[in-house]
Amino acid sequence: MPKPKRRHRAKHRQPNMARTPARPLPAAGTVLVVFAVIAASMTAAAGLGITNDGTRSAGADQLMVGSIQRPSDATGSASKSRMTDLGIHAGSLLQRHAHDWLSPSTPSISSDSAPGLAKSPERSSPPSQSAPPSRSVSPSETSGESLPSPSRAPTGEPTHSPRPPEPLPRPSVTVSPPVPVPTKSVPPVGGGAPVGCMAHPSVCGWPDATNTGATGALIASGSILTTTDGQVIQNLAITGHISVTSANVTIKNVRVVGDRSLAAIDAHAATGPVIIDHVTISYPAGVFPSSAGAIWGSSRMVVTSSNISGSPDGIDASGSSILIQNNWIHGLQYNAAKATHDDDIQTLGGSITINHNTLDATAPATNSCLQIGNLQGNLAQLTFVNNLCNGGGYSINANPANVIAGMVSAGPMNFGANRFGNAYHYGIKAHLVAPFSTVWSANIDDASGRPV
Repeated sequence: MPKPKRRHRAKHRQPNMARTPARPLPAAGTVLVVFAVIAASMTAAAGLGITNDGTRSAGADQLMVGSIQRPSDATGSASKSRMTDLGIHAGSLLQRHAHDWLSPSTPSISSDSAPGLAKSPERSSPPSQSAPPSRSVSPSETSGESLPSPSRAPTGEPTHSPRPPEPLPRPSVTVSPPVPVPTKSVPPVGGGAPVGCMAHPSVCGWPDATNTGATGALIASGSILTTTDGQVIQNLAITGHISVTSANVTIKNVRVVGDRSLAAIDAHAATGPVIIDHVTISYPAGVFPSSAGAIWGSSRMVVTSSNISGSPDGIDASGSSILIQNNWIHGLQYNAAKATHDDDIQTLGGSITINHNTLDATAPATNSCLQIGNLQGNLAQLTFVNNLCNGGGYSINANPANVIAGMVSAGPMNFGANRFGNAYHYGIKAHLVAPFSTVWSANIDDASGRPV
């Protein structure tokens, strides 16, 4: 029995998967149904002897001849031809729609990355969704459809995070030792105060206006004559003078504006000790005491913390056990009518200690800070220590004439730890020579601290 002629049909081109626009991936259930349909159609096509090019195989004819009773050759040929057409048409439709449904949504799937799907859809398996794309599809490669530019797809290349900047080397800091600032050294003499104390004595611990004299409210009073032992004169503002003719008299916190009497405080006739403490004494211009000194004293007199000015002499004292301490004596007033010899302190004999006073002899015509006069009596001892002294023709002056003449004797004189300014006219000391027995030690220049 002759074989029927094969009908040649045009091969159905498989769609170009690389040029197909991206469509969303169907759900998993839909994919499974589609694959079931494809498998069924492929089985039917194989039973009909349909090959990949749409023709029947010879084995298929033999199978159909043994299993299908054909009424006649013509009828059988027509029947097999219709079945072949139906199978081919159904397979073509299923393949076309299977491609459309299985096209992944990723625009980067191409025939290079899924060759089985593009060439043999009947043997393909669903592409892995995690497969990285090989290249991107541009809108110009599509079949005329205009697609929006896809968002940037991951390239699969490792992301390089910026390397943190390397820390700059810390410069080494060399700390130099501090440069010592030169300071004025404190000499171990003169009370241990710094140099230049004459300008502000109290800063260095010496007496001046800040720590001497009367203070507070004072009761106005005229001149006073003491007649009772142990009398106390206190907190008064006296215009005139005080005359002491008794013993153990205390004059404290009193201001005296002197007159023309012997002295602002005249204690040369006292019968016992006299204490003069925190007293301010001054004289109006052109008014002078008749004795020359603001204070005229004798044995066992103590003058302390007092502010004395305005008279030709500050203190005139001769006698035993006299202490002059912590006083500010300054601003002496020259009496031209008497051609006074102005001295802060003058002694004519006795036993006298002069300690820690500020003695300013810089007023015009002032003779000295201390005058050891032409002695009228024996000088048992003289101690002049820790004083701040400035000015005079000579700051310390002595007259040994009567000693030389043998009229009086002179004991030891000690000058130590004093500070001397340079406002003198001739020098710091004069005539402290034999027959005086003088000890001079640790006395310094106030401005420089150098020994003098």
